[in-house]
Amino acid sequence: MTSISDGSDVLVVSDPIATLLCCEKNLWLCIGEVNALRIDRRSVDFVSFDMLMEETVSVSYQMSGLRTSMTDDDPDQQNDWRTCTIDKHSFTVPGRLIHAINPSISKTHTNFPFYLFQSTDLVALTASLFQNFSPANLKNVPKIAPTKEYPYREGSGLFKMCVA
Repeated sequence: MTSISDGSDVLVVSDPIATLLCCEKNLWLCIGEVNALRIDRRSVDFVSFDMLMEETVSVSYQMSGLRTSMTDDDPDQQNDWRTCTIDKHSFTVPGRLIHAINPSISKTHTNFPFYLFQSTDLVALTASLFQNFSPANLKNVPKIAPTKEYPYREGSGLFKMCVA
């Protein structure tokens, strides 16, 4: 999360975000990283959180993978999920479908950092996104075919973070 000189929180390129994706008629959590911001179809460096709800704002993001974290990923073992790179999946959506997040960053892999998450936080985030999306917003959720990386799975192969 970034702030500008007037103290407003803004979304910038490379910020982590959460949203929903539709896969096989179910809604699933998607973690991503912003790769472009637009207002009135013009590229901008940042968008204030307050403006994300405006019709003219769009956000492009690169989807991140989630996998079970290991002890060397999080020596304190407080987080059980970590982001990872997956095959390129980018989406452009209305800003109102984006939720800025502020996850922990790995401290053990500083040359290739990744984000760390707790299952309980991911489940709560998923429920909050679903609850806050209007029926009209849900129609704009991008669709994706299942892959080996998505929907996110536990090491056991069980799916996680489905809402509907």
